[in-house]
Amino acid sequence: MVPGALLQYKCRSYSRSFMSLAAIISLFLQSCIKETDVELTTLLQEPKLVVYGVLDPSSDSVKVMVTKTFPVNTDQGIDISDLLVDATVFLMNGEKTNTAEMILINEDEHVYGCNQLELDIIPGETYYLSVNAEGFEEVTAETTIPEVAAEWKETRLIESKVDMDGYYIDGYSFYGTWQQNICDNRQFVSEYSLVGRYNESNNYIERSDSKLYIDFKENNSDYIFESWPFHIYKQEETEPGSWFQVKRSMTLISADQHLYDYISYHLLIESINDVMDGGSFLDLFRGITPEFSNIEGGLGVFGSYLTDTAIIYKLTTNGERRTTKD
Repeated sequence: MVPGALLQYKCRSYSRSFMSLAAIISLFLQSCIKETDVELTTLLQEPKLVVYGVLDPSSDSVKVMVTKTFPVNTDQGIDISDLLVDATVFLMNGEKTNTAEMILINEDEHVYGCNQLELDIIPGETYYLSVNAEGFEEVTAETTIPEVAAEWKETRLIESKVDMDGYYIDGYSFYGTWQQNICDNRQFVSEYSLVGRYNESNNYIERSDSKLYIDFKENNSDYIFESWPFHIYKQEETEPGSWFQVKRSMTLISADQHLYDYISYHLLIESINDVMDGGSFLDLFRGITPEFSNIEGGLGVFGSYLTDTAIIYKLTTNGERRTTKD
């Protein structure tokens, strides 16, 4: 029997459909399961190319990560350097009249890139990706960049309370709206926070955090988004050391269908795993759960997006380096 206490809900709000899904999974896990050895042939296939890339017209450059799958062998580890692939990467416009060859710009992260001076990335246009490497099937993919970006219509901070392990402190939630029917309503919100400071050894330290949101309320012709509560740290509230910068931003992202589907799937798996004790969902189904992919001949995602960013706050509490004591 699988323990019935696997499902542990946290203090969060989930949609009815997700709650129903979690309940079904809970019932499944509480039933008697017969142990059977299954040979996962999909994990024993020849290596395939894995490609991750997104096009952003506001960026000066285009970057694509190229790696490969590796055979499953529980008796042998794998070094990240083993995933490096010597590939030839081309990016083409919709008419295939202009082509840019991408070069390896970061060997540690397996990233290929090119400058937009070589190939303009324009909203509404279609682009094709081609990746070749010796010993692998050719990888191809395409994306059509959204024509118009959804833009924040109203933004404000709402006073709220932040739960710090049962102790509530003053905080805020971000409230934002945007018009529906923009980019076929394929939007999600990315929240980014950064805190940087100099410690007592005069070393600069950064701590950052990011969240993705994809569920919004509707009101007439607008979508309404409200973030989880957060606290704005001030100089006198911090640990020893001088805080240099505190920043938080909310980015409204209008995605193409490929990127939107990929993010939706990612958040679904993350949410299911979040309510399972010890990440048991991913541990139980690892290697079986299918991944979203729009890459022909390989795995991964190639998409595009447009953005509108709202800076919630940006505070510089002490711009001077702390003088270390003798």
